[in-house]
Order: sequence, then C-alpha cells, then structure tokens
Amino acid sequence: MKWKKIRLIILLATLAIGGMLFTQGVWFKRAFDVQEQQFDLKVNLALRQVGDKLLLVSGDSLSRIPPVEKRSSNHYYLAIGSEVNQHLVDSLFRSVFALFDIRNDFDYAVYQSDTLVWGNYVSDDLEKTGELTMACLNRNWDNGRFDIGVTFPHKTAYLAGELKIWFVSAIVLLLVMAFFVYTLVAILKEKKLSAMKTDFINNMTHEFKTPITTISMASEVLKKPSGKESHERLERYATIIYEENQRLKHQVENVLQIAAMDRNAVKLKKKSINVREIIEKAVKHIQLAIDHQKGSIVCHLVARQHTIEADRVHLTNIINNLLDNAIKYSGQKPEIRVSTANRDEGIHIMVKDKGIGIKKEQQTQIFEKFYRVPTGDRHDVKGFGLGLSYVKMMVEAHGGNIDVVSEPGKGSTFNVYLPFAS
Repeated sequence: MKWKKIRLIILLATLAIGGMLFTQGVWFKRAFDVQEQQFDLKVNLALRQVGDKLLLVSGDSLSRIPPVEKRSSNHYYLAIGSEVNQHLVDSLFRSVFALFDIRNDFDYAVYQSDTLVWGNYVSDDLEKTGELTMACLNRNWDNGRFDIGVTFPHKTAYLAGELKIWFVSAIVLLLVMAFFVYTLVAILKEKKLSAMKTDFINNMTHEFKTPITTISMASEVLKKPSGKESHERLERYATIIYEENQRLKHQVENVLQIAAMDRNAVKLKKKSINVREIIEKAVKHIQLAIDHQKGSIVCHLVARQHTIEADRVHLTNIINNLLDNAIKYSGQKPEIRVSTANRDEGIHIMVKDKGIGIKKEQQTQIFEKFYRVPTGDRHDVKGFGLGLSYVKMMVEAHGGNIDVVSEPGKGSTFNVYLPFAS
C-alpha cells in the first residue's frame, strides 16, 4: 500500500474518531441535562410538599403555594414566610425526599431575614448524618417568617452516577479507539520495517556481490595457465581471495549477531579488559584506510582507569563499528577524535567526527535495525544498517548506555558509557 493511501486512511480515521467523540460528548451532555431537569423537578415538588406540610402544621392558609427558587446549580430556596418547628423540618425532609426517591446527601438551613437560625446535614449513610446545628441561640427570634435553603453538595456526582449506561458506552468506545490506534501504529511500524528490510536485502545483495565477483575473477586468473608463473603473482591473487573472503565472513557475522541478539542467544564472556588497548588496536587497524583518504585520527585516552569487565569480542566490535561509522559519514578527508574519561564508576568513550552530521529527527532512529542515514545523492556509503543497532544492544548488555550529539554539516559525537563491572 502506498504512503499516499495510508495518509488518506489515517486522515479519514482521525476524522471518524473525532466525530464519534464529539457525538458521544453531545449525547452525554444532553442526557446529563435531561437527568438534571428531572432531578430539579423532583426537588421542586418535594420542597413544595414540605412547605405545604409546614404551613398546615403552623395553621397558616393553604391557599398560597410556597415558591421554590433555584439560586445555583445545587442550591434551592423555599420561601415559607411562616413559623416552623426545627424538629419537624428535619423529619419532613427525610420522609418527603424518600417519597420522591431523592437518594442524595443534602444539607438544609433555616433562615430568618437571610440570617442562619439552624441547619443540618442529612445522608443516606446514618453514620454521616450530622446532629442538628443551632446558631445564635441566645437571640430572641421573632415568631414566623422563616425560610429554608437546601443544598446538594454531591449533586453532579449523583447525576453522573445515574448515567452508568453512558459511561459504559464511552468506555467501550474508548477501548475500540485504543485498539484501532494500536492496530494503526502496528501497521505503520510493519510498513516501515518492511521498507527497511527491503533496503537491507538490496544492500546485502550489493555487499555480497562485490566480494563474490572479486573472488571469482581472482580464481579465474589463477586457473588460467601462464607461461611464467611467479610467486608474487600467486601471492597477490591469493591475498585478494583471502581478504574478500574475510569481508564476506565479517558481513555474515554482523547479520548473525543481530539475529542472535533478537533470540537473546548471545552469552557474554566477561573478563578484565583494557579498553585503551582495544581502542589503540582498532585505530591502528583503520589507520591505513584513513591515510588513503588523506584524513586524520587523534586519540586522547586520558581515563585514569581503563580496565572494565567486558566481553573482548563484542567490545572490539563496538569500537570498530563506531570508527567505521565515523569514516563512512566523514566525507573525503575524515577527521576523527577518540577520547576516554572516567565518570560514575565507569568509563566514558567518545568518538567524534566532522562529517555530514545527523538531523535531529533522525537521531532517534539511527539505533534501529536496518536504518541508514540518508546521504542525498551520495551512494558510496555502504552497509546494512545494523552496525549502530548492534552497538546499542551490546552496550546495554554490558550495563552501559549510548547517545549521539550531532548537527548537520558539523559532524557527530557518539558517547558510550560502560561501567567497570555490570
């Protein structure tokens, strides 16, 4: 599937998910509003019935209906304007609210001229129900003209609890969306991995084809009879065959090492290793290639302690891969600097070059398998995209870590930290 189609699918899927979320939100808001209207209606009717009973007990005329005013989302005001009995108010609220199936904690307060006289907190849980709270008992209150305020402190939570079916549907929708996003991410990763594997196969074919062709040509020359055989001639072509064979062996080992790491089949054979000696041997090994390109490599190995517990083979491969990477991406005249220092009970190894550098968005991908930094029109950078992936896995297998600091056009610096003993 082409990227253009994938982008279109992602766009349509995003719009669909956004539409579903918006619709779900609108439906939930409407359901909540309806639930709140029903609750307000029940509270209004219940308070009016409380007011009617209080007026009846006080002997006041029942011709007037006590008005109920909603002063806020959860506060209601009952204007009785008549004498009330504090104990009767408490029991009336409990009985009338139970009759109207208002199962929500509430507190009420009795006012005279907007001044609190007494109040109480009432809950379905008897242990939470408060004692009758009296206020200003020493004041000589006028008889009559009392009003009552009722507040539901947990009204929003109560109404939300009544919408369980909507919460269930929302959770189901979120789960569907999560599975969809997971599937989409998996498809994109698989697409990316497939592209990298294709590039890997192409690179591997090219890398294997060159030495195979060279070995074949050298073998054919040796097979042809020559009137004048010389030891130098035989040695030269034998050396070519040996070196190309070693090159093939090295490439195969790289692939096998990554496969072994994927199966967790690599077992480190650790012993005391001098990192300085490993670095110096690796630098000596690549010095000829650097001189051939008229470049330079400088070592600044100033760590006080270079001895760590490590696997010699893999540690050597780590250094060789970093140096090989620095040469490949340094252009015509590589300038490389290798340094060491001690920190945090370990050794810090730094490999710095002044090559093409790495863009910031690519720096998080260079340690992935098969990934190779794009080099534009240059096609002379060879490899499978396995070197840095192998380096990262082996550094972490030794209990260390690796990172890169780079800027396009100014080069890259790879920092490796390895503990003395993992």
